Amino acid sequence: MKLVELEAHADRPAKTYSGGMKRKLDIACGLLPDPKILFLDEPTLGLDVQSRLRIWEYVRMLKARGMTVVMTTNYLDEADQLCDRLAIIDGGKIKTLGAPAELKIALGGDIVSLTIKETARIGALAAAVKGQPAIRTVNATATGLDIRVESAEKALPAILEEANRLDCRLEFIDYHRPRLDDVFIAHTGRSIKDDIQKESEE
Repeated sequence: MKLVELEAHADRPAKTYSGGMKRKLDIACGLLPDPKILFLDEPTLGLDVQSRLRIWEYVRMLKARGMTVVMTTNYLDEADQLCDRLAIIDGGKIKTLGAPAELKIALGGDIVSLTIKETARIGALAAAVKGQPAIRTVNATATGLDIRVESAEKALPAILEEANRLDCRLEFIDYHRPRLDDVFIAHTGRSIKDDIQKESEE
C-alpha cells in the first residue's frame, strides 16, 4: 500500500476508491507474491492524465527493481514511453515486434499530414500526388492525407502544387518524424483510434 501511495487510505472500503486508486490497488495486489513477471491489462484505461502519469512512474520503478512487466495498451504514447520491446497485434496475429525506436526508424521517411477543407477532394489529391518524386506512400484519412516522404524539401512543393491545381484548400499541414501511430497504420492499414471507436460502438 505504501509503494502505491495508498497507505493513508488503507482502512477505507475499496468500493469508495476513485478509478485511479482502484488501479493502484490492482497493482498492489499483483505485487503481493513478489512476482518476477507482472502482467497488466490496460492499466491506465479511463484514467485522468495525472493518474496515468503516476501509474507510468510505478511501472518504471518496477522495471528498475528488475521486474519484467508485460502489459497491453491501446495508448501508443504509453507504449512508446514504457516499453523496451513491443508487439503490434492485429486480429490475434503479431504484425511487428521490436523496440519502439527501431520500429519507427524501420518505417523510413518522414510524414506530411494534410487536413483538407473539402473532404470530397481527398481521393483526387491522393491520386495526384502518388508517384511524385520523393513520395513513398499516400494514405487517406477521414480528414485528409498522411504522406510518407523521403525528403520534405523535395516533396512539399509538389504536394502544394497539386493541391493548388485541384483547388484543394488545405486547413492544416503537419510534418513529423515517424511515430508509433504511423507504425501501427503501416502494419494494420488503419489507425488505432479507428479500432477504439469500433470497439466502443460494439
